[in-house]
Amino acid sequence: MLRDMWKTCFEDTDEYTELIFTKKYKHENTLVYMENAVAVAVLHMYPYVFSYYDRQVPVYYFAGLSTLPEYRKRGYMELLIAESFKVMQDRKIPLSILIPAEDWLYGFYAKYGYEKIFDKGTTVLPFRDILNKYPTDLEYAYKEFDATFNRKDFTIRKSFDDFTTMAEEYRNDGYPPKYDLSGMARIVDAGYFLKIFEEENPRKSLDVKVSDPIISENNKTFSINGGEDKIEVDIKSLTRLLFDHHAPTMNLMLE
Repeated sequence: MLRDMWKTCFEDTDEYTELIFTKKYKHENTLVYMENAVAVAVLHMYPYVFSYYDRQVPVYYFAGLSTLPEYRKRGYMELLIAESFKVMQDRKIPLSILIPAEDWLYGFYAKYGYEKIFDKGTTVLPFRDILNKYPTDLEYAYKEFDATFNRKDFTIRKSFDDFTTMAEEYRNDGYPPKYDLSGMARIVDAGYFLKIFEEENPRKSLDVKVSDPIISENNKTFSINGGEDKIEVDIKSLTRLLFDHHAPTMNLMLE
């Protein structure tokens, strides 16, 4: 059912769709809106790790957000996004990330508190070089990949399973040039990130009043190292405050 829906909504090959549903799909990480026993909208959440001040922060990468054409513009995706934030709060996942498939979607996701923090790169990533260097030994290839990509701070890290799935998709796709990706993030737990910010910036003394129209738990004032200076930010401005200066990177996300 969900595979058929994916094929209806996206112009992906059978090989790519099969890879998604055999390697990434998990029932417990998929939200589906049903109407009259028909799945009409879906949101997939893939777990990753984001390095934030060298802390390993669990994140959900949202992918495959889609609604069947005849059921669009009824608010179903809005309901799924709101539900996803509740799921993330319950599971203590403090950050959501995604890659808008089209430029107009940046504005769409901004309505739900997402902010663009990942910029598109201009330098070709050496992913093909690594795979060609170890064509029959993915474990050695992953070690070099880990040293090249995963050791950076403020980046989305990949497990060995993530790596092998990316390698298979990359080969199927004919080894196109790969770059850092443009993407957005949405803070789900403001207190989580402000606590780390406080620990890493002991000379900053702020009272940060956060407003979040969707996640009520974020609507409070957070005291940072005594709170001498007072600022007010919405959830998107907070994202810029906590991430922008560090040039976060995201790449190789089965895009």
